[in-house]
Amino acid sequence: MNVGFYDTANAGVRLPGKAPSGYAYQIQALEGCRWSSAEFVLAAALLPFRLPKSSAEKSESAVV
Repeated sequence: MNVGFYDTANAGVRLPGKAPSGYAYQIQALEGCRWSSAEFVLAAALLPFRLPKSSAEKSESAVV
């Protein structure tokens, strides 16, 4: 049962990544895949800045 859940979760995460990359490859070949990959890497790098601060970080900033 655990293996089936893992496989389902893994497939569910891969689908949103494969669909845009396949579309980019059809439109602009390998260069399109590289640019779309760079966009996703940039989005993943910037996403943590939008997350809310933890309670420990909030209390540290109040003390300083």
